[in-house]
Parts: sequence; structure tokens; C-alpha cells
Amino acid sequence: MQIHLSQKQNSPHFKAVKVATAKNTAKNVTTQIDLYRLNPRHDSDFLKNLKDRIDFRKLFPKLNEFETARWQQIFNYTIDSAADSEYTAYLAISDNKPCGILSYLQNRDNNTFIDAICSIPTEVDKKVRKVGSTLILQAFKDASENNSKEIVLDAVNNGPFNIIEKYKNFGFKPHEVSIKYTTMRCNKNNREEQIKQLKKEIEYHPISSNENIDLNQFLR
Repeated sequence: MQIHLSQKQNSPHFKAVKVATAKNTAKNVTTQIDLYRLNPRHDSDFLKNLKDRIDFRKLFPKLNEFETARWQQIFNYTIDSAADSEYTAYLAISDNKPCGILSYLQNRDNNTFIDAICSIPTEVDKKVRKVGSTLILQAFKDASENNSKEIVLDAVNNGPFNIIEKYKNFGFKPHEVSIKYTTMRCNKNNREEQIKQLKKEIEYHPISSNENIDLNQFLR
């Protein structure tokens, strides 16, 4: 997918910082995922550019209309959430292409609320292996460092796949159920166990850097 930016769009005002490199291996193939923490105010132009360029109908042509529409809705919502200054957001990059994004809020009750997470196809019918697990690991690590009491999220009931079962595999348990969402919670014990399990699958290396990165380079 060729993406071109104008000189005006390639703004020097950026604040994203690389925080980690993660690797996973399957069938002797190693996939590297780099994680960047976004600055909503300074990276808003990048997020808008990314949102304008990702079309799930073109990237997932084998899916039906409902499935592609739900993927697009989830992606668009995640971008909007990541642009909110109250939220912490991470962008996953693999092979110099955006492949996933996550946004969460550390609320006043000292709970971590995962507002949105979405994988991003890097080519037609191609997603990066374990990008969701890598982003979840980052959120869990942050929650552990913040000593969060719980991690909470609202899983959509009519997603493009069985999202509730997916999150059960990450230690979340269903609680309140509404027409559109199922609220799921992961306590401290489950969180720490999941971090151990995820680190067996993902080779995670934190990076200490204050260098601000222009994310527009990953849209070219």
C-alpha cells in the first residue's frame, strides 16, 4: 500500500517516543514489533493521516460487508481515542509499517481502563503476528508499574470475531453485560500471571530514550 504525504503534512511537531522492542518466533520466522508511546497533542496530524489511509474494505477484501465495517469502526474509534489527551496510547510498528494501536485511561479509582485496541493490516489480507498480544503486554506492564487494582475493558458483543473469548485468554472475566458491550475485568493476580505467560511468547526489551520520533516516516 503506497502512502504519500505532502510537505505540509510532514510536520516537525512530533513527540512519539520508542519505548520497547518485542520479538516473537513461529516456524523459524521472527517478527519484530517496535512500540511507540504517542503524544496526542503533537502526534494528532499523524493519527489523522493514518485514519484517512486505512480502508478495511480494500485491505480485507475476502471479508463480508458487516465484518469490514466493524473492523473500520473499531479502528476509527481507536484512532480517535488515541488522539484524546487524557489517554495513554501506543503505536505498534513492524517492518516500518503501522500494525496496531492501543489506548487506555488510568482513572481516579486507580484502575486501568483499556478504551480501544486494534490491529492494522500491513498488506492486503495480512496482519502482523501477535501484535495484539504485544500491545496487551505493554498495557499490563504499565498497569503493574502503576499498581492498578484492576484492568477493565468493554468488549463489543458483535465484533468481527469473538472478542469476549479472545480477552478471556488474557485473564479477563466477564461482568456486566449490555446490548452492545460486555464489561470485562482482570485483577492483579491474573494480570501478573498473564505478564509471565506473555513473556514466554514474546521477547520484550524496554528502551530508555527521550528521542522524539516523526511517525510520518512510517506512512511513506
